[in-house]
Amino acid sequence: MRFNPESDEIILDCMYLLKKMNVRNKYERISKILPQYQSRQIRHHYCNNLDERLSKDPLSNDEKEFITQWVKENQEPNGTIHWRDLIPEMEYQLGKLHSENKIKNFWYPRRFRRDGNVRIPAQARPINSINNTPYFNFSFPLPQIPTPSTIEPNFQPNNQFKAPNRMEPF
Repeated sequence: MRFNPESDEIILDCMYLLKKMNVRNKYERISKILPQYQSRQIRHHYCNNLDERLSKDPLSNDEKEFITQWVKENQEPNGTIHWRDLIPEMEYQLGKLHSENKIKNFWYPRRFRRDGNVRIPAQARPINSINNTPYFNFSFPLPQIPTPSTIEPNFQPNNQFKAPNRMEPF
């Protein structure tokens, strides 16, 4: 579900109050007020779009170099990058706060070009209109995805709870 201006206002107002009160689980509490959104959706939307400290400027060459160097030094052996650690350090070192999306949008295409990996899901591959074949040739087999007609619903109603849970307001 997309965020609308009313929900943006509610999120901004709640964040202002909850930060003043030094509450730990801000996004979870806001999700109780806006039940159509999950707490992680609210966090993502706030951190990438609504935070008033975010810089709208594109990444400078110094910032790009900082990201590249930081990832080289801090990337785990399994390839995991802790973006939440990079962002505050980048703000402290360079004086600008950029969204997690902006930083990832810089890093991942660069990494795929560097590694030579092309990650395009089968559904998103462009089709050559002349002979109906994909433009990209993959040397590995793609997994078979079941068609919607072969997927059977596995819904089991849970009648364990008789009365709704009462929650205390924050």
